[in-house]
Amino acid sequence: MKLLVSVYVLTLHFVFGTFDWESCPKVTVQADFNITRYLGTWYELIRNEDMRYEIGECDRANYSLNSDGTVKVINSEVRDGEWTSVEGYAYCHKWNPAKCHVSFSKFAPDGDYKIVSTDYENYALVFSCFDLAFAHWKWAWVLARNISLDVTPFISQIESFGIPSSGLHYTQQGNCPDGLY
Repeated sequence: MKLLVSVYVLTLHFVFGTFDWESCPKVTVQADFNITRYLGTWYELIRNEDMRYEIGECDRANYSLNSDGTVKVINSEVRDGEWTSVEGYAYCHKWNPAKCHVSFSKFAPDGDYKIVSTDYENYALVFSCFDLAFAHWKWAWVLARNISLDVTPFISQIESFGIPSSGLHYTQQGNCPDGLY
């Protein structure tokens, strides 16, 4: 049984990244979140270092409203000198619109996407946590409208989520190739 649990944990670590044994932390999200003001292009400045589905640089997200009230999500990054993108959608809770779920595949569960704080014009701090049986995985992003935003003030807040600063990736946004947006 111990071997089976070890294989299970190692497989989940490979698929999802860093995890721990405690439950997802309670995180306060943006009060009075306005999805319309959040739409548009955001540049990723920080993410978890071990994020399996984001491995490039120049990462950015573009959000626009679909006719059905969901949000069209296009995430793009540069891998091996070329732009690559994935399209999905997000929907937010009516009773708490800063708590959203995002999907990029009908074969995978919707991902957790919580807007912890944003001023809509400069920054957004996003947190996600995924529970599975006895473990959970945590991710955080600092997004910005401008690539020169100072991210220093966000580090302690990310650490308060249980994500060590040593596990953060500072996304390179300079010298990105032309051809997107």
